[in-house]
Amino acid sequence: MSTIQRSGFALLFLALLLFSGANADAASAPGTIETIAGGAAGDGGSATNATLREPHAIAVSAAGDLYILDSSRCRIRGVVEGIITNVAGTGICATSADGSAAATSPVAPSDMEMGPDGSLYFTEALPEGPVSCRVRRIVAGLLTTVAGNGNCGAPTEGAAATGTAVAYPTMLAVDGAGAVYVAGLSDCRVWKFAAGVVTRVAGGRACGVQFDADPRVALITPVAIAIDASGSNLYIAENDFFQACRIRRVAGGVMSLFAGEGRCGGSPDGTPPLTARIHPLDIAVGSTGDVFIAGFCTVRRISGGILGTSATCDPAAPGSPPYRADLFPEVLTVRGSGDVWLADFQTCRVMHVGAASVPVVAGNGYCGFFGGDGAPAVYATLNSPRGVAVDDAGTVYIADTSNCRIRKVVGGVITTIAGNACGTGTLPLPAVGVAIPATYGAVLPVSIAATSAGDIYLLDENACRLRKVSGGAITTLAGGSICGWSISDGMAAAASQFPGVAGVAVASDETVYVSAACQIWSIALGVVHLVAGTGSCTSSGDGGAATSAGLNVPLGLAYHNGDLYIAERGACRIRLVRAGIITTVAGHPSGTLCGFGGDGGSATDGLLDQPTNVALDAAGTLYIGDKGNCRVRKVKAAKISTFAGNGICGFGGDGGLASMASLDSLAALRVLAVTADTFGEVYIADEGNDRIRAVRPAALCAAVMRADVNGDAKVNILDLSTIAHHYGELIPPAPARYDQNADGKINIFDLSIPAGVYGKTLAAACP
Repeated sequence: MSTIQRSGFALLFLALLLFSGANADAASAPGTIETIAGGAAGDGGSATNATLREPHAIAVSAAGDLYILDSSRCRIRGVVEGIITNVAGTGICATSADGSAAATSPVAPSDMEMGPDGSLYFTEALPEGPVSCRVRRIVAGLLTTVAGNGNCGAPTEGAAATGTAVAYPTMLAVDGAGAVYVAGLSDCRVWKFAAGVVTRVAGGRACGVQFDADPRVALITPVAIAIDASGSNLYIAENDFFQACRIRRVAGGVMSLFAGEGRCGGSPDGTPPLTARIHPLDIAVGSTGDVFIAGFCTVRRISGGILGTSATCDPAAPGSPPYRADLFPEVLTVRGSGDVWLADFQTCRVMHVGAASVPVVAGNGYCGFFGGDGAPAVYATLNSPRGVAVDDAGTVYIADTSNCRIRKVVGGVITTIAGNACGTGTLPLPAVGVAIPATYGAVLPVSIAATSAGDIYLLDENACRLRKVSGGAITTLAGGSICGWSISDGMAAAASQFPGVAGVAVASDETVYVSAACQIWSIALGVVHLVAGTGSCTSSGDGGAATSAGLNVPLGLAYHNGDLYIAERGACRIRLVRAGIITTVAGHPSGTLCGFGGDGGSATDGLLDQPTNVALDAAGTLYIGDKGNCRVRKVKAAKISTFAGNGICGFGGDGGLASMASLDSLAALRVLAVTADTFGEVYIADEGNDRIRAVRPAALCAAVMRADVNGDAKVNILDLSTIAHHYGELIPPAPARYDQNADGKINIFDLSIPAGVYGKTLAAACP
């Protein structure tokens, strides 16, 4: 893309921002957003401390640099001298245009290979949403298309490589001349893209295990393909649901059996390949033509017509090959004649087969779900965090739900304070009132609240209980040993059973409020009281007693100065209980209209979509986790606006304006109050992105001053055009002053910052 094209696109984008109502409420999005815990997965640090999630392919350059397809994160990562970085992808599974910078653009890779020139090839298999089935290549850090027009389907033989569909490509091979071979599990054919033209080289019209010498008639069930450097020998590994385990070879237009007698297994070294039992999950070809096979706990090698073992989990294997007890290779690649690297799906690690051992070179063994305790929180891994809370000291607490832990962040460092691992801990469950060590008991936290002193109240989906963490111990306050419906007004908390638990809030006197099924209960001094809801999951009752009102899937709660706010997801509105009377304060009062709209107008004229959580700052400003819109909405002086999120569900925007960021599956909100007349930092449990993110108003002034790139004490069209001119350029050569979010690049997020304060003087924007 030329500089002129970049500038034009940037100005168009800015025009859209300025005319889309982004500044309808100048105070609605004054903060910048950043990740404070989770999501980083270790980039910039030691590769062996990083987390991987389903490493689906690996490649190694001639210099020994390692590349890993981190498939569940839709990223390609590189390891150079032991340090891991991001090479392609943003964490959003989507496609990007040719010419886009790979490291900052969404991709959806399914397989990857190193080309003969050292460039990376990968297949893009995205059959839903923005459909894209293509073969892409990264050249000088930019994305290009090698094959496919984006449509998913059988290629047209003889068509131009970039002018035809590709059949959901999940397997990729590249020969020494740069010819690309592609196969898919659902297509059961192998296609070749060379000299800009596509041809079919193997497979018939249906999947199967029949054999025919004509490769274009034979029916195959491929799980992996490999090509030698000359392009003369194509190998196809078959594994039909752990049956028909074979490797076939296509050479000179003829298909033949290369290895495997059909039944899956592990024959001894020295067995003739044609009569051996193998279990191929992936294959690779060395520079001398040897074929390597990844299969369960071994790496096998066929050399000179002899079956051997390169690495094993069997300590008694003949010949004493390199041994590792936890070896489970499902992906491998070979550099040179026999330098083997493999990916282990069981522990999400990448290993290098050495002469006497198999050391780990990337991955911490947690499969991208749990890790990072004792280290900076931004290097930690969270798994579906559904709650976040903050105490008066600024300590952030996280309900790391699918990791079955409560974690805290102090001074930027994360630790676990409750829970150990899912499904473990004390059994049977401790009785109500019995304290046990907090890190010994099993928890499944779905919502948390913190007191000013740092005690934590949590709703535990294990048996639907309300529990408290204090002084290193955890105690059950309400709920039984199982989920059930045995609760009534005035009942002893110790005898109660909740049918389900969703949201929790705590008052200054430590009265606790719980949303359970379609009612709200309070627990104080060991007694349960009904606060709102009849138990009928329909929305009704505005203007009347809260206990006579219907609530349709109430989730998150917030307590503020005697008022209780309820996120009523099923009715797409926020209800308020004040002095026992219930009303609607945001969303359509009918409880029947859902969607997005109304920013800048009355909060009860605005539309919400599946609101899940609420929070308030010290001044009484209401924040709403508008999950269905992937936004955080704000209600101040009865007016609604967007506080964070651009409505595009996914991840993006760290370092820029919160209103321009992408969020996904908002699970919780918490606000750190500062004074009575201003708000502090807003914390967001961004569940879909496995992150806790913070909106920091204090960072705005510095961002605005940087936006004044021409130094005239105003942010105006001249500043925007200057930045647009440098759109997409790295620093250097573009002056660092243009880098609004200080990420080393001039990109779309830099443009959003001056757009957010367009037309203001610095005095107005930074009082």
